[in-house]
Amino acid sequence: MSKPLSHLDYGERKKIEKMLRAGYSNAMMGLELDRGRNTLTTEVRRNGGKENYNAKHAQQRAELQQEIRRRKVAGIMKDKGINIYNVLRTEIKCMQMQIDILMDEIKKLKEQK
Repeated sequence: MSKPLSHLDYGERKKIEKMLRAGYSNAMMGLELDRGRNTLTTEVRRNGGKENYNAKHAQQRAELQQEIRRRKVAGIMKDKGINIYNVLRTEIKCMQMQIDILMDEIKKLKEQK
């Protein structure tokens, strides 16, 4: 039986990366991590596929998506009483995370050449 609804953590993502390199299927990884096969399929597909999966990038992407969701909810709840400082601070944090992800990808591509 798979885990109740919860986000994958960085430790699980590192295990996924190692298992992919060892040739595990999504179903085998799901059994090993006590997660649904579809959870692993989606995670791997969203983060580079079996050949390019990177736990660090996957974690950064997940954190970025969580931050975006938090911002949207906060924006809806505050509606017109938005604190511009908090909005800008969050925007900068998201941009920094995106830049870090892109820089890691560029570095990875240069290493492959």
